[in-house]
Amino acid sequence: MSQESKLIKNTAIYSIGSLSSKILAYVMVLVYSRYIMPESMGYYDVIMTTISLLYPVVSLELVEGIYRFIIDPAGAKWEAVIATSYKVILINTLIAEGIFLIFAYLFQIKFLGAIVLYSASYIFYEVTHTTIRAFAENKVYTIVGIANSFIILICEVIGVVILKRGIEALWVSMAVANITCSIYAMVKYNLIQVLKNNKIDKNIFKSLSYYSLPSVPSTICWWVVNSCDRYIVLGFLGQLYNGIYAMAAKFPTILNVLTSGFYISWQESAIKEYNSDTRDVFFTKTYKSYCAILFSGCLVLIPATKIVILYLVGSTYESAWMYTGGLFLGAAYSALSSFLGLGYQISKQTERSLISTVLAAVVNIVVNIALVKVIGLHAASISTAVAYFFLFIIRIIDTQRYFHIAYDWKDLALLPGIVVIMSVLCMLNSYWRIDFLLCFVAVIISVVLNKRIIMSLVNKAVRVKIENEK
Repeated sequence: MSQESKLIKNTAIYSIGSLSSKILAYVMVLVYSRYIMPESMGYYDVIMTTISLLYPVVSLELVEGIYRFIIDPAGAKWEAVIATSYKVILINTLIAEGIFLIFAYLFQIKFLGAIVLYSASYIFYEVTHTTIRAFAENKVYTIVGIANSFIILICEVIGVVILKRGIEALWVSMAVANITCSIYAMVKYNLIQVLKNNKIDKNIFKSLSYYSLPSVPSTICWWVVNSCDRYIVLGFLGQLYNGIYAMAAKFPTILNVLTSGFYISWQESAIKEYNSDTRDVFFTKTYKSYCAILFSGCLVLIPATKIVILYLVGSTYESAWMYTGGLFLGAAYSALSSFLGLGYQISKQTERSLISTVLAAVVNIVVNIALVKVIGLHAASISTAVAYFFLFIIRIIDTQRYFHIAYDWKDLALLPGIVVIMSVLCMLNSYWRIDFLLCFVAVIISVVLNKRIIMSLVNKAVRVKIENEK
C-alpha cells in the first residue's frame, strides 16, 4: 500500500472516531446551553483553560516522547519507555495535585473535588490513549475515543439534565469516562505488569527529556495563542462575555474532526517517509489537499454555525455566532502550522518550534489588548486569527530546512480571502433565508475546490467495489 493510500486509510479511521466524538459533544453542547448560564460557563472555561496550561508542565510532554520512541524505538525497549514515562508522570501529577489543593484551599476555589478528579484523570487518559496509538492499534484507538465520548454524554445527561448539578457534572462526567478508558487500556495491554517489572531508566528518561522538554515552552506558547483570550476577555469584559466567547469557541473545534484524524495519521506517515526520495513531492501534494479541505470547511461551517447557534442553542448565547469567523480562520491556520511544525518532530529538533510560537503568542496578546476596548469581544477572535496566520508564515520560511513544499501563493491568498468574504456576508445579513443560501453556495464552491480529491476518492471506491465483486 502506498504512503498516500495508507494516509487516506488511517485518516478515515481516526476521523470516524473524531466525527463520532464531536457529534456526541455537540449534541451535549446544545443540551447544556439551556441548563448552564454564561457566567457559569465562563468560570468552567477558565478552569479548563488553566488545566490545559498546566498539563504540559506536569507531563513534561513525555506523552509525545512515548509515541515517538515506541514507533521509532532507536534501540530503546518499549516496556522501559512506558515504565519510565508513566512513573515520572505519576510522581509529577501527585506533586502538582498537592500544590493545587493548597492553592485551592487558600483561594476557596469552587468544585474543588471535581476539578482535581478530572485533571488527574485527563493526564492519564492522554498517556494511555497515546500508548494505544503508538502500538499502531488504530481501530482500538478510535473505538476507545468513541467510548470515552459516549460515556461523557450519558453522564452529562444524568448530571446536568436530571440531577441539575451544572458545571460540576461536566468535570465528573469527563473524569468517569477518562478513568474507565484508562483502566481498559491498562488491562488490555497488560501495562500494570509492565510497570511492576520495570524501574525508571535514567538513560531512557534522559533521551525522552531531550526530545520532549523543548516542547513544554512551545506548548505553553501554543496555549497563549489559543487560550489567553479567555483571561483578557475576563479581565476587560467580565465573566458573562467570557461564557459567550467560550460557547463561540466550541464550534470552530469541529474542524478537529478533520485535523485531529489527519494529523495523527500524517504524523506516522511523515516520520516513515521523511528519508525517502519522493518526500517533497508527497509532502507538497498532501499539503495542497489539506489546505483546500481546511478552508472549504471554514467556508461551509461559518454560515452553518450561525444557523445552529441562532436556532438550536440557548437564547442566552445567541450572539456567539458573531465571533466564530475569526476563530474558524484561526483553527485553519493552526492546523496548517501544526502540519509544517511536524518537521521539528521528525527531525527531533523540537526546540526550534519555540521561537515561532513565542512570537505568535506575543502577537496574540498585543493585538487582543490593543483592540478589546475598541471592538469588544471581536478582538479575541481577530487576534487568534492574526496570531495563527503569523505563525503559519514564519513556519513556511523556517521549515524549508526540513522539506521543500511548492507553495501556490495565489491559492494562499484566494482561499482565505473567500472565507473572509463569507464571514463578512454573514455579519451583514439578518435574514435566515440568505443564511441558508450562503450555506448552499459555500457547499458548491467547496465541491469545485476539492473536485480532484473527491474524484480520487470516488475512483478508489469504485476500484475496491470491482475487486470485491471479482
